[in-house]
Amino acid sequence: MKTPEPIPVYRTEWSEHNWDESSVASVHTGAEPKIFVNVPNVHLDVLLKRGGYQETGLSRMKDNFVLYVAFYAWSRETHLLQAPSALTGEEFERYQAEELDRLAQTVTYSISSSARTAPEES
Repeated sequence: MKTPEPIPVYRTEWSEHNWDESSVASVHTGAEPKIFVNVPNVHLDVLLKRGGYQETGLSRMKDNFVLYVAFYAWSRETHLLQAPSALTGEEFERYQAEELDRLAQTVTYSISSSARTAPEES
C-alpha cells in the first residue's frame, strides 16, 4: 500500500475542490493517493486568530492539523472501503461532513495551547 501524501489546501484553492470554510478533508485513492486538508477550516481559523501565538506556534499548529486530519481521513477511508456503510446518497454525504467536522474540532482542541499541559518548545 502506498502512503498517501497530505496536501494542505488554502482559500485560493477552494474552488478547485468545491470547498468553503467548513470543509475539512478529501481523500483521493488510486496509483498516487493524496489527502487534501483544508488549512483555513473554520475551527483552525478561529484558533489561529484568537491571538497570542508566535509564528513558530502558528506554523506548528497548521502542520499538526494537516497531519492529524490526514491520518484520520485516510484511516476513515480505509475503513469505509472495507465495511461499506448502510447510509447512501445525501444521508451518507451529510454523515461524512459531520464526522469530519467533529474531527476538525477535536484536532483543533488537541493542538491549542489551552489544551496543553506541557510548555512549548523553543
